Parts: sequence; C-alpha cells; structure tokens
Amino acid sequence: GDVGIWIKRDVSGRDVSLSGTANGSVNGDGIKNAARALTSRGDMSLTGVASLSGMGIYAYAGSMTSAGRIELDGTGTSNHGINLHGNALITSTGSWAQTETAVHLKGTSNNAAVSLNGVNIQNNSTKGTTHVEALNGRLETQVTDFSNVIAHASTAGQVVMSTDGGHLNLNTRLGITQNSNEGVLIKTLGNGNLTAPKIDNHGTGGVVVAAGSNLTAGTGTGGQVLTLSGNSITQHNTGTTYIYSGQTSGTGQLNHLNSN
Repeated sequence: GDVGIWIKRDVSGRDVSLSGTANGSVNGDGIKNAARALTSRGDMSLTGVASLSGMGIYAYAGSMTSAGRIELDGTGTSNHGINLHGNALITSTGSWAQTETAVHLKGTSNNAAVSLNGVNIQNNSTKGTTHVEALNGRLETQVTDFSNVIAHASTAGQVVMSTDGGHLNLNTRLGITQNSNEGVLIKTLGNGNLTAPKIDNHGTGGVVVAAGSNLTAGTGTGGQVLTLSGNSITQHNTGTTYIYSGQTSGTGQLNHLNSN
C-alpha cells in the first residue's frame, strides 16, 4: 500500500516534526519507521494518519530520542493507530521546572488504538510524565515476555496509561519500573476492562489501577480489573496500591498482584 512518510534513513535535527497521511484509496501507513534512528536536540513530534487497513504510526525496532518532548499521534480506522514492536526504543531526557509530558503516545482507532509489541520507553527526564493513551479503541500488548518496558528515572514524573472506554488489554506482558515519587496511574473509563501490568514502584507515590474510573464507586457498573499470573505490583518503598473495579464477581484473582 501507499505510505505517507516512510523513514529509510536516520534523521537528526534541532526539532524533528513529521506529519504523514496515506493515500486514501489503498491500504497505507501514515508514518513507517523500520530500524532507523530519529534524534532531536529539542522536541520530537510524529503525526500519522492511515488509509483503509493501514496503521497511523508503525515502528519496527529503531529508536526515537529527544532532549525534549516526544509526541506520537497515530490515527487508524480498522487497524492500529500506533503499533510499536521489535524492541523500538523511545527516550526522553527533557528537563522542566514544572510537570510536563515528556513522552505521549496517543492512538485513535476503532480497533487497537495503541498496540505495544516490544517497546522500550526510557523516561530520563526531569518532571516529565509518560502517557500512553488509547482513544476509541483498546490499548493492547502482544508479547509473551517482558520486552514491553516503561522505565522512569528518579527525577521523572508519573506513569499514566489510559483508554477513554476501550479495554486496556495488557493480557500478555508489560513491565513498569517507577523510580520517582510521582506514582503510576492505569485507568479506563466506562465499561473498559483493565488487565493490570507488572509494576515495580521504588518511589513513595501511589499506584492506582482503576477500571471505569469515571463512574461512582459501589454501583456494580463499569469495567473490571483483571489480573495475570506474573504481573505483580510491588511496593519497594512507602507507596500504597489502590485497586478500583466494577464488581467483586467480575474482578480477577487479586493474589496475582501480590509479589510475596
């Protein structure tokens, strides 16, 4: 199919901004990166719009490194908004006086809005958050080992993963290591179910895992928090874990979250 922008060489610049839209008459990816290095001495922004069954942003291996923000905004229709796999590396070293978003992955699709199939997000920023956000569709993982990694330095901000109503299907593997005191927030809205990832929290901030987070507690409605053996939540400091689920009968085995 037709590709809006196919990155076939390494790219480096003060600020890197790419916007690609595939040809609407064929299956095409908005932006495609196969094993190339993108490096920005400032901010980095990639916006991709797919056509038909193409993907908004597709990256296999390669790297995206920024001294500022990294924004990926991918839109698909019947396929992924964002698909990252093959140990794609994303690194931010930005520094801010107040809380800012250092890494933002935003996918929109009626299918899997964001699909993580081997991505290594290293947030080495100062006061920068990581937000992985799925709109319309689900947020999913498709690897059976822990090759999906989100790691925060002690200076970084909060880790956030969210959907606006779709399921958050981390029913294979994703490992989050939080070394700062800003905590971790994993949430869905409405009826979206949520599979808890593996979380190691070395800071003092809380870990919140909330399905149907916009709904009133105790109503028995909303999505359910599901669990997977091996996806434990471990507090290595004084942080507290909070689990919010639609109803007891639909909630997964909470003992899977206990690392002891």
